Amino acid sequence: MKYFLSFIMALIFLGCGEDSDDPISGVHFQGRDCLSCHNVDLGLSSHLSIGGTLYRSALSNPDDLFEMCNSRVYLQILDGNTVVYDTKTANNEYSAGYNGKSNLFALINTMPIGTGAYTMRIVSSAGTTLAQSLTLHNLTTGFDPLNPTDLNNRYSCNSCHQAPPNNKNGTSGALFVQNNIADCVAQ
Repeated sequence: MKYFLSFIMALIFLGCGEDSDDPISGVHFQGRDCLSCHNVDLGLSSHLSIGGTLYRSALSNPDDLFEMCNSRVYLQILDGNTVVYDTKTANNEYSAGYNGKSNLFALINTMPIGTGAYTMRIVSSAGTTLAQSLTLHNLTTGFDPLNPTDLNNRYSCNSCHQAPPNNKNGTSGALFVQNNIADCVAQ
């Protein structure tokens, strides 16, 4: 049983990346499956309901910190034209991730996300739209760390939105700024 549990934990942590000699990029592992790490190595009060990383442009190297958006960004989840969830109002200012740049996330205890078919919109701290999904994201099953790329499980943005050739389920690649790039890099 002990070896079985060790094996399961190793599978879960595979998405977390490996430590790097580079002291900056080896700390956070941006662009990886946020929930399969954060919802394992953090206490319950710090578990995420959704998470992702935004880059300045379509990219091939998610470890390049200069490609990350250099400002706070927020995720709005829309039902039609109505914002039903907004991470700007749900972030906990005492969370370490709140001070991060290019992180999209919400703590599960401040923003538990329900099921439904939603459009995703990423906005800057100034409220301008940086990117918006062209297709609906079907949230039906809740996050499953053993199957983060399930089409019905789109709570962990980076599990599908990865740099090519690792992008999954028809995504065009990592999340990147489509409009108002100045609001991404000027802050």
